Amino acid sequence: VVGMNGTGKSQALRLLHQVLASLGEPGGPLFSSRAGGRTFANSDFANFHNMSPEANPLRVALSWTFNGVPGELRFTIIGETGSPTPLRVARWTLKQGEDEAQGEDTPPPWRDGRWSAVHAALVELGRRGEALQGVRARLARDYPSFPEGGLRPSLGLDGAGAPMWLSHSPEVLRRTNRWFREHLPVRIELDNSQGGMRLLERAGRAPINLAEAAEGIHHALPVVTMLSARALEPAPQVDLLEQAELGLQDAMQPALGDLLLDAVGLG
Repeated sequence: VVGMNGTGKSQALRLLHQVLASLGEPGGPLFSSRAGGRTFANSDFANFHNMSPEANPLRVALSWTFNGVPGELRFTIIGETGSPTPLRVARWTLKQGEDEAQGEDTPPPWRDGRWSAVHAALVELGRRGEALQGVRARLARDYPSFPEGGLRPSLGLDGAGAPMWLSHSPEVLRRTNRWFREHLPVRIELDNSQGGMRLLERAGRAPINLAEAAEGIHHALPVVTMLSARALEPAPQVDLLEQAELGLQDAMQPALGDLLLDAVGLG
């Protein structure tokens, strides 16, 4: 998504990630049914408030094709100043082929047989998706050892989970290393010799802990790790990747673009 600063690109993309993530909650999108009323199911209140739904209701449309049949979910987020629940989904429309349901301030009928299969597919899409925002975490000096056969953790909004992704998959580590060797050149090693796990940088000299590496590596590692992993995963993904080029010299940015094309199957 390309546009001028301040036009809402990041907010719109985060909203997509939040909507998909919230569909697994009871009564989603965005809100859960609870005793005594409906509560907000997503933690990022500020993102919705920044869109000023009090003054301008926020209309969202999510469209898909499932088993060759088009479908969509449309809903409106409104804000109510002074209300104990200042944000709520006021109206929604759900369609799948010829089937349609509508409601206002009530959960969509996801458990109904007409909608359950497409709902399961959307929930799985949200579960697999990652959101990597522009602020990246600095790498730590060591990490706990990753349990063999364990589930891969989330990458995290700041990319702090990238070392665990590398430990989880030797092939992701190999692909990530290949990119760094070709374009920095740096080789990343996993060191499990001291009970935990460390990331080491080796570039023709004695290895150093990646926590002490140049700033650009801290920014680039989560991005390259995510894209290397996605290139190996044929299932559909909806990922949010903000400021992928952060910390990289201009000459390296085309190489990152090539990696992005590989990740979406266009390389």
